[in-house]
Amino acid sequence: MRPYAVILFLMGAVTLAQSEPVTTSSVLPDNRLPLPFGVGVNYYYQNQGYNLTSLKVNVLADDLAALENILIDNEVRETNLKLDVWVLPFLNCFGILGRVDGTTDVETDLIPGLSVDYDGVVYGGGITLAGGWDAWFLSLTAAMMETELDTSTSSVKVWIVEPRLGWAGRYGAVWVGGMFQQAEERHEGNITVPVFGMVDYKVEFEQKESWNGAVGIATGLNAHWLIDLEAGFGDRLHASLSATYRF
Repeated sequence: MRPYAVILFLMGAVTLAQSEPVTTSSVLPDNRLPLPFGVGVNYYYQNQGYNLTSLKVNVLADDLAALENILIDNEVRETNLKLDVWVLPFLNCFGILGRVDGTTDVETDLIPGLSVDYDGVVYGGGITLAGGWDAWFLSLTAAMMETELDTSTSSVKVWIVEPRLGWAGRYGAVWVGGMFQQAEERHEGNITVPVFGMVDYKVEFEQKESWNGAVGIATGLNAHWLIDLEAGFGDRLHASLSATYRF
């Protein structure tokens, strides 16, 4: 079972634990805010289609990006540590550092079976703007992430924007929203091609669809621990599970 399906099952099966009243922060005195500092561990899974923006091989002079019948599938798994702080009642700043591994499969008639596997370090940061009225809340998160992969000839850079509309109650919170993602992925390597033998290639990808939908739930185990799960649907599938300690 894929991680996406596992987290969807958890989202349907989890029972929200009764959370204690949020403790007022001595740094940020708004009593509706969580404690100001957070340390979290996050797992993220994603599967989406890619567009081919450039494909060059050393035995052909032309860029092959205009080829028809190209199918590209990208799968990513990431585990990271996230540090965040509420610097203002409506502004949260965060940074992440973790490990990422992914696979991008390209199927073309000319170069069959082109598969790029990579892993390495992922790092980045961003901000969240938040506000609310009564039990309802709105938030907007913007982030940028880059990688240091196992080969110097590969790179992945991603920009993300996530709007959310949610409702918070005594037992936790639920929300709906979306994810905008702009991805730039570049690789260089070599592959065996029928007739040509071993050839060098340079390939660049970007996301096929920029937006997908998302739903999520969260619960506070007490004033310090927060668990949240989110699943994305549409042309891009994603799933995340996070545990955060606030102080």
